[in-house]
Amino acid sequence: MTTGPLRFSSGIQDFSETCFYRSGSEVTVGTMTETLRGSLYVRRVVVDQLFGRYSYDLRLLPSVAQGPSSLIILYGDNGSGKTTILKLIFNLLAHGHKGGHRRFLSKIPFKLFRVELGSEIAITVDRTGGSLVGPFSISLNQGTKQITRADWILEEQGRVRTTPQTRQAGSEILSYLADLNIGLYFLSDDRKIRSNQYGHKDEAETDEVIEDDLVEYRHVLRRRLGGVRTGTLHEEDATTPLRTALERASSWATQQVLRGSSKGEQDANAIYTDIIQRIATAQKKDVEKEELAKGQIIEELEKQAKRSVDFSRYGLIAPIHIENLTESIRVAPSSVFPTIVEVLRPYVNGLEARLNALQPIHDNIDTFCGIVNSFYRDKKLTFNLPHGPTVETSDGDPLSPGALSSGERQLLLLFCNILVAKDQNSVFIIDEPEISLNVKWQRKLVRTLLDFTKGSYVQFLLASHSIELLAGHSDHVVKLIDSDDR
Repeated sequence: MTTGPLRFSSGIQDFSETCFYRSGSEVTVGTMTETLRGSLYVRRVVVDQLFGRYSYDLRLLPSVAQGPSSLIILYGDNGSGKTTILKLIFNLLAHGHKGGHRRFLSKIPFKLFRVELGSEIAITVDRTGGSLVGPFSISLNQGTKQITRADWILEEQGRVRTTPQTRQAGSEILSYLADLNIGLYFLSDDRKIRSNQYGHKDEAETDEVIEDDLVEYRHVLRRRLGGVRTGTLHEEDATTPLRTALERASSWATQQVLRGSSKGEQDANAIYTDIIQRIATAQKKDVEKEELAKGQIIEELEKQAKRSVDFSRYGLIAPIHIENLTESIRVAPSSVFPTIVEVLRPYVNGLEARLNALQPIHDNIDTFCGIVNSFYRDKKLTFNLPHGPTVETSDGDPLSPGALSSGERQLLLLFCNILVAKDQNSVFIIDEPEISLNVKWQRKLVRTLLDFTKGSYVQFLLASHSIELLAGHSDHVVKLIDSDDR
């Protein structure tokens, strides 16, 4: 096992008040152009004959779902299909060609599965005839209008393709899903992250994973005699998913800082042109006004220098030393001060613009570290852009990922990925978030997730058995009750 410091570089508003509106944004589907209206969040999931047995209509009560919900928790008996439903949501909404998404849909037994997004968009996969596995169709509806529909078949080689007659329609559906620009993240019960943001390597669906769900199907057909489903063991370093998540967070932070660092910067010609123009138009002022302006320019410089010290804690910017500059301003004669002000103004404005651009990045990293450290005990997560994060003991000694407990690794893995997910409309799916967490951590986890994503557009879809987690958010719990039992 690799040792050494754990490093990476880097990031709620209640959804009843904030929506994922993309009004006026147009998405071209083949020869059709549709205006996306409504919020890009999962509102409802309909299942018919999952495993040949269960039919569900899953949505929050109308009293809770007045607007987009940031949180939906699925609760049901073992073997009732919670995990499979989460996987179906992920694979139906994912648009990648090489992620095994349609192959997954072909192998899971059901008659119909529909995900409704916001108030208008519905994506439905269904099968005609008596078979619950194999070929299927996907249709895309906006409001009451069906935009397009395509048929998929399972070839002998195990590949899933659209029929020749509906190939264009299939491409249109995948293009439409891509244009929705929803970030999808799935944290499975083996604590691996899959996402439509990370490419083919992360999305490769294995037959083992599909077989895992077919085991559940066989259990259901035997009247759930097997009880709790057992997963497939993967021979892999348990810290690999965490290391990957840290690399993603590191890449995200570096890109954010590079973009922010360019704000407020101008080329040399533009800077000197601005300075000369200011000097040329500078006018003499009376002494009293000059002293007031002198105090203001020094105050502004000191303010930005103080901000730079806060940013330097995370390596986002080097501390700005202005002591010699401000002292020169203080002793400058009144006759030259108007010129000094005009020369310094572009510098002060550019510095402020740059720090303003980096402020959200600083705040995200600061919140990220604070949240992780609110769970950790006798160790601390620190951050520095050139080196990434380091988990240290209370004595300041670096810890490797393998030195963390399974619960500590899970939390760091989770929050690293959420840090990245906050940048866009995202649906974060978590199967049994309580795994490896003590009761105290279970009790505070969901509220912390919501606080961390405050002001962003992240929706959490969870499946859980944790009484601590369920009791604290009972209004957002959707129980899996078979439609025949209602």
